[in-house]
Amino acid sequence: MGRACLDLYAEKPSGRDKAAAVRRRALAGEEAHDEELQMRRADGGRVWVSLTNTAVRDRNGSVAEVRAIVVDIDDRKRAEEQREGLARVASGLTGSLDVSEVGPRIVNGVVPLLRAHSAGLSLLHPDGSLETLAVSDPPGLYLAPGEVLPAGVGISARVIASRQAESSADLLAEPDLVVSGSLRRKIEESGEGARLAVPLRAGGQVIGVLSVADATGR
Repeated sequence: MGRACLDLYAEKPSGRDKAAAVRRRALAGEEAHDEELQMRRADGGRVWVSLTNTAVRDRNGSVAEVRAIVVDIDDRKRAEEQREGLARVASGLTGSLDVSEVGPRIVNGVVPLLRAHSAGLSLLHPDGSLETLAVSDPPGLYLAPGEVLPAGVGISARVIASRQAESSADLLAEPDLVVSGSLRRKIEESGEGARLAVPLRAGGQVIGVLSVADATGR
């Protein structure tokens, strides 16, 4: 990975700076495994990659060449960033604000933030059901405010059970998820089958779910 190769990396700490550090280590004979860096696309955009370097030595034990394997991990990193971003929104929402007052602003703000199709915020009832508190405009496939999702249905049920963020690229392809017949038909018609959802907490307890929906496969 010479100077010309370094020019392929983004001009930021996770790009060229980190690539230069990996290069120095490689020339010293140190191998690198699954280093995550950002490279530049031809159009100027950035893409996350995983880099693994292996040093090849000559008869004298000196580094003769460095072989590199680069794997595109952009989709995984973007998904991680979206999940972390949504979790931060949920944390701030339940940490200091009245959910019922700021819910509409939150769901309409998170859609452009994550470049999603729609978003919904629901409050958890003691019986495990979820009452829709706020939905984005347009609402997509989310239930209208005041409507109730039965306990154990959809990815929200998984979030409540695990108490952590959950995602699915295609709800209809998840054998352990319960999807109602009407929602199944709507997803098939609209193609909006991807979900990312995080728990809302207060006092250490899960009190609801914030989720976003997008095109199946995202």
